[in-house]
Amino acid sequence: MIDIPRCRSIIMGEGASKAALSREDLCVAGYIEYKGRIFSIAIYEYSDIGVFAAKISLDLYSDMCSDILYDPHGLIAYAKEPDSLCKAIVRKIKRYLEIYSAGKGSD
Repeated sequence: MIDIPRCRSIIMGEGASKAALSREDLCVAGYIEYKGRIFSIAIYEYSDIGVFAAKISLDLYSDMCSDILYDPHGLIAYAKEPDSLCKAIVRKIKRYLEIYSAGKGSD
C-alpha cells in the first residue's frame, strides 16, 4: 500500500514544488507541480502481481482514478516497491518536460 506522506516527501525531495495526494476508492490520486507545470497523477497497486503503477498526465479529470486511464496522452511508471514508484513518477515528469522542450524548437 502506498504511504501517502512518504510518497509526497519523496516526490518533493526529487524537485517538485508541490504535491497533493489523497486516497480514493480505486487509487491514490492528486496533482504534482514541477517547474511551473501541473501534472495529474493516479497511482494503482496491483497486489496480485506485486506491481505499482502510476499514470501521469497534464490533463485534468473529474474522476481521476478511471478517467486518466482512458486518456491516450500521458506517461506510465511501473515499480515493484512504492518508494521506487514515487521516484519513477518524477523521472517520468522530467522526461515529459525534456520531450516537450525539444518539440518546441522544431517548428
